[in-house]
Amino acid sequence: MDLLYMKEPPGLQLLHCLQNSCQGGESEFADTFKVIDVLRQEQPRLVKSKIRYGYSNDGHFYSDDKPVIKIGNGKHHPLPRILNAADADFMETVDCVFWSPPFIDSIANAAHDGDTKEFIEASKAFVEVMQRPELIYETKLPAGTCAVFDNLRVVHARKAFDMNSGSRWLKGMYGDRQDVLSKSLKHVWNK
Repeated sequence: MDLLYMKEPPGLQLLHCLQNSCQGGESEFADTFKVIDVLRQEQPRLVKSKIRYGYSNDGHFYSDDKPVIKIGNGKHHPLPRILNAADADFMETVDCVFWSPPFIDSIANAAHDGDTKEFIEASKAFVEVMQRPELIYETKLPAGTCAVFDNLRVVHARKAFDMNSGSRWLKGMYGDRQDVLSKSLKHVWNK
């Protein structure tokens, strides 16, 4: 996930593939909501700690604490959060997930009084489930395509690529998911 060190990280990300003729460079996506649902079945404990995300570059510094799983009031959209959830009632309370290991500054005190060992064990379990092949969608974006995904739900990565075998250029953009969802739901309800 991107920009989690900001107070209000963007909800949507667009990755426009302009060129992608290199060997490798496949994009990988995983739905953290599905990961949480699977993890609750296998290991009921959740990552309850907060993480301080940070970014410092060229005289700019951003930092913010976020829970790994943000729980809300359960009043979401008329559509289910995930299909066939093992714990649909719980999943309806999940607002978003904050997960971006490259930008972790520290593990802040939270529900377990800053129990670092428990956080590490729960994080390992979360990552193990997230990296299961059946939960990863992998694709090599062809030039001219645009991947649009929820930045506070979907994690993304890419495989290594060989710059000597061609060219690769992806241009990213961020947006507010509430604005897009508002327009989308209006369109769906009108149909």
